[in-house]
Amino acid sequence: MSIGKAIRLKTLFRNGGRHTILVPMDHGITMGPIDGLTNIDKTISNLSHQGLDGIILHKGIITSCQNTIIESDLSLIMHLSASTTLGDRATKVLVGDVCEAVSFGCSAVSLHINFGVPNESAMLKDVAYISEKCYKYGMPLLIMAYHSNCDINTISHITRISAELGADLIKIPYPKDGGDFAKVVSSSPIPVLVAGGEIDNNMINNISKAISCGASGVAIGRNIFQSDNMVKAIKEIVNVVRKAMV
Repeated sequence: MSIGKAIRLKTLFRNGGRHTILVPMDHGITMGPIDGLTNIDKTISNLSHQGLDGIILHKGIITSCQNTIIESDLSLIMHLSASTTLGDRATKVLVGDVCEAVSFGCSAVSLHINFGVPNESAMLKDVAYISEKCYKYGMPLLIMAYHSNCDINTISHITRISAELGADLIKIPYPKDGGDFAKVVSSSPIPVLVAGGEIDNNMINNISKAISCGASGVAIGRNIFQSDNMVKAIKEIVNVVRKAMV
């Protein structure tokens, strides 16, 4: 790993060093101004100084919310892929570049891949292109990996694909069948983060199990910014993730 990647990754693992808590807020392109993201400046401000590590945003929101981001204590990840519910949601296309993320002072970039869909190969090609740029500019790459089948074997496979394509971090769903999640983590050469996904009462329990299996943190969006009590939700997540460091 280059020194550039190592330095930037360090900013995502600030609170104790071994685990990270990220909040994706890239949903606006896909779903529009959903609850929790109608006033993103306010949401970012509310997330700051709560024990979180970073936020994930598209470039336009980075620009429009730059003052709030600068005043926060949150590291910044720029999301580079998108699709919308108005079209082919399954196929993600590139809407940003690593050079832009460098100019914004980002700690990493992220890409979303939907595996097992007709245009999977095009998304893999995009990952190869962005991965090469990440090596060139010392920018860590987070891949958000999804498949309609969330069993343990499929999750293990998409984790390995992402690592082999050059990802430095991977965000994956916790398997619906539980399965041997520790095996997924132990067989991954890169840190594994657990996704929050849909609003789910089992989320805290799944996070706890994932961290106990060796996961390096979480990337949770809607379960935080659409929570009835955001501060309480953050505290619960922080307590579960950070207690593993004691």
